Amino acid sequence: MAPLTRKMIEQGAAFVRALEQDDVTILAAFWYLEAEFGRWRLFIATPDIGRIGWQELYGKAHVILDRFAPEPAFKTYDVGILGPNRRIFQTVSEVVTTGPELGGERFTNQIANGELVDDIYVYKQTIEPPPKPGRRRRKAA
Repeated sequence: MAPLTRKMIEQGAAFVRALEQDDVTILAAFWYLEAEFGRWRLFIATPDIGRIGWQELYGKAHVILDRFAPEPAFKTYDVGILGPNRRIFQTVSEVVTTGPELGGERFTNQIANGELVDDIYVYKQTIEPPPKPGRRRRKAA
């Protein structure tokens, strides 16, 4: 199982900041352990897919990652830029909601949306889950 390194966390934060500075609206950004594949992926939720387009968003991602050369901690294929209605964001919204500022908090072994979330490192998660009676989730500090 590949670890989430300090370098990945730092470059991930710089990556998210750079996207926001490039006028990309980010509702959620987090590292998510895909335990079945033994790897970490950086997921970004943006409503701007229709406005900017997939190709241009990944083009921006590639340019930003090139700035981390000669030793980037992750590659473009480790990044998932998706619409905010995808299941992964609904699941993580059951675990935590943060403010709009970039931060950093790790959560392990959480049950959310009926599935186990082994390990996540959340920079930002502003997507509110639909209210459910008796739901318990954490508000990030």
